[in-house]
Amino acid sequence: MSRYHYRPYKPETTRRLYGDPHPNVYIPLKDKFEGTTTTGDAFQGRLGRAAEPCIPEVRTINNKGKHDHNTNYRMDYHSHGLSLCASKAFTIAQNNETNPTPISTK
Repeated sequence: MSRYHYRPYKPETTRRLYGDPHPNVYIPLKDKFEGTTTTGDAFQGRLGRAAEPCIPEVRTINNKGKHDHNTNYRMDYHSHGLSLCASKAFTIAQNNETNPTPISTK
């Protein structure tokens, strides 16, 4: 598109109805409020017992016995076998050469 395709449009005023949102403008009701509502006329309260809270009772946890702290993640995890970078492998090889385990001859 270029500037040759531009057409100046004239602004259109829209006719607003009651209840349409518009900032800082109050439109009064057309009819006078009668003072009663459908809910107020039709509601019939019923007697009954009061609502009770559903709070669980306080109990101590049985902490006797052995606990298994394994999780599904720990049990099912398989390492991806990522290779070491060359510098890390060289450092590990150097440490293994300089710290040989002593072998007892007795």
